[in-house]
Formats: sequence, structure tokens, C-alpha cells
Amino acid sequence: MSRVARHAGWGAALAVASAVAGVACGWEEVDALLPAPGGGSGGTGGDATAPDGGSPPDRVPEGDSATSSPPDGGSTEAASSMDDGTAGDLPCNSSIAPVRAWTFDSDTEGWTFLTNPGVSGGLSWAADAGDPAPGALTVTVTAIPDEAGALNGGWVEFQATPLGNLTGRVISAWVWLESDTTPNVKLYVQTGTQFTWADNGTVQLQPRVWTCVSMATSSPSYTNGPDYDPQNVVRVGFEMLGPTPFEVFVDSVEYR
Repeated sequence: MSRVARHAGWGAALAVASAVAGVACGWEEVDALLPAPGGGSGGTGGDATAPDGGSPPDRVPEGDSATSSPPDGGSTEAASSMDDGTAGDLPCNSSIAPVRAWTFDSDTEGWTFLTNPGVSGGLSWAADAGDPAPGALTVTVTAIPDEAGALNGGWVEFQATPLGNLTGRVISAWVWLESDTTPNVKLYVQTGTQFTWADNGTVQLQPRVWTCVSMATSSPSYTNGPDYDPQNVVRVGFEMLGPTPFEVFVDSVEYR
């Protein structure tokens, strides 16, 4: 799986990627465009207003679904896509064509961002980052200092239209931690009129590499109620909670 970088301006970022991956990398071998120093650019973003019914209405207390090892259908393996041989077996690199994909080639494609009360943050589109091609979501969060060490942040999600029956599907995405301490990241879906939550467990991102995050909808790591129904998915998203500010890029959200 080789892709060619299209903009000479990303040369410095690509050089950094080669060092991270520990391999020599020519232009013909480029799989992913790494963010330029300083993060994403372009587009506008900001706090979103929770829709009727809340978003998400059933926020999962941190720790309920945390796992120290990859859950079924999930992966905490971090892999720089600069090296074709590193992550060929990850769900993000499946040879099966996706049923639906959000590639963020030119905008945020209907994804929104909601935060904990009092937390500042925003969602925007980045033109200079992406895997496997330019274009990604940029998520920035300034967490509230908390003497008790409580985690806070927000939810990046798609709910513009119900997704319907995702039974047996695997959702995957590439996620990049650009700066600061890793947040606890969970890929989740919500189903039905009660917005019943299910997720893949907590993923810890390594800094400045693309990490494959995935979830098997029919065998999630955690659900918060018996009404979870993968035949009626109404939202898909990423929970990102941390004790300190962070910036994250998300690209190639797909299910197959």
C-alpha cells in the first residue's frame, strides 16, 4: 500500500516521520501525511451544542470500560504508516472495501464536537495532516485543572443521519496525538432511542504516530445497558478525556 505525497511543503514533516518509524523512506513509499509542526490548519471549529436527548446522554464513568490490553476487535498498537510492513494486519489496513468512509479530504463531513461543561476546545479541518491522504479532523481540548485528577474533555461524533444496521461490522480510524499528554480515547457507538452506549475500551495513544483504533460492533468491550442493539446505530464517535490539554488528529473513519 503505497501512496505518493503531493505537496513538497510537507517534506520536513515527512522527514520526522521517517525518523519515528526508524526506516528510510522515499517519496514513492509514503503512506501517510504527518502533521506539520504546530498542528492543523484551515477550517473553523468550536464547541457544539448538545442536541435534544443529550450527546452522549449516557456518558460512561472513566474506568468502567478501560482495558489494559486490546479488547476484541480493538487495537492499541501504534504504528507509523510510513512503513508498509508494520501494520498490515490492522483493521485500518483491511483489503475489504469499506461500506462507508469519512476521509475528511476537504472538510469535517458533518462531524461535531461536544465538551464537558467549562472545558474549552474545538473541532476544525486540517489540510496538512492525514492518513492515507491529506485532510483530517483536528481536535483541541484545554482540560480543566482538577486537584482530584478527574479526567475531562469531549466527544467527537457523527450523528447527522442514523447509521442503521451495523451488525457484524468493524469500525476503524487512524488517530494521531500531536501534542501534550495522551487522553483516554474510546471509539464508541450509541444505539436506539435511549442512546445506549458501547465502546472498545480505552486506548492510550503514543505521541506523533498514527494509531489504529477499532471496534467490532457485535462484540464491544463494554455496554452500559441491555438495550444495546447494533442493528440500530444512531451515533458513532470518539470519547477523548484527559487531565491536561491535548491536540489530536482523526482520519479515515470507516466501517466494513
